Amino acid sequence: MNNIKNLVKLHYSSIFALKKTALIILALAVFMTISNNDGSMLPFGAALLVMVLNYNSLAYESNSKSDFLIYSLPVKPKEYVLSKYIFGFINVIISIIFADVLYMVLNMFNYISQQDIPVVIINIAVIIVGMIIVDIVNPIAIVVGFNKARIILIFLAIMPICFSSTIVFALSKIDFFNINISVGIMETIVAIVGVILTTASYFITAHLYERKDIN
Repeated sequence: MNNIKNLVKLHYSSIFALKKTALIILALAVFMTISNNDGSMLPFGAALLVMVLNYNSLAYESNSKSDFLIYSLPVKPKEYVLSKYIFGFINVIISIIFADVLYMVLNMFNYISQQDIPVVIINIAVIIVGMIIVDIVNPIAIVVGFNKARIILIFLAIMPICFSSTIVFALSKIDFFNINISVGIMETIVAIVGVILTTASYFITAHLYERKDIN
C-alpha cells in the first residue's frame, strides 16, 4: 500500500514539475468558463482540467523514462498501473469539485441556475470524459508509450473535451420524468458503469504492462 501511495505522490510531483504549464491551462479553463456567463463552457473547463492533470503526468514521466525507474525499484508493475488509475480517479474528483465550485459562483451571480443546467448533469459529463481519459488514454500511454502513441493520445484526449458541452446538452434534453428515472439515479448508474469499465481496463492494462518490453 505504501508503494502505491508513493507512486501517486510521484505522479503529482511530475505535475508540479510542470506547474507553470498546468497553471496557465487551469487559468485558461477558469477564464473560458467564467467568460461564458451562460455556463455553456463549464463542462469544457472541467474536462480540460482532468485532461491536463493526466496528460502532463504522462508526458513528463515518459520523457523521464519512468519505465526504467519503475522496473529498477521494488515495485510491482501491477502496483504502478493501479497507482495510475487511482491518480486518474482523484483527478476526476478534483475536476468535479472544480466544476461544482464554478457552478456555485455562476449561480451566485444569477448567470446559471438548476433550471438551466442541473449541476448533476455537468458532473455526469465530467465523469464520462474522465472515464475515457482514465480507461482509454492512460492505458495506451502506459502500454504503448506516450511518445509512440502521441498523435493518437492527443486525438483521444481532445475529442471528449470538445464534445463535453454537447454531452451536457444531450443529457439536459432527456425527459427523466417520463422515463421514470431521476438525474441522481442516472449519475449513480454512470458511476457504477464507470467502476466496472475501469476495473476491466485495469486488469487488461496490468496484464499487458507486465509483459511490456522496456528496452
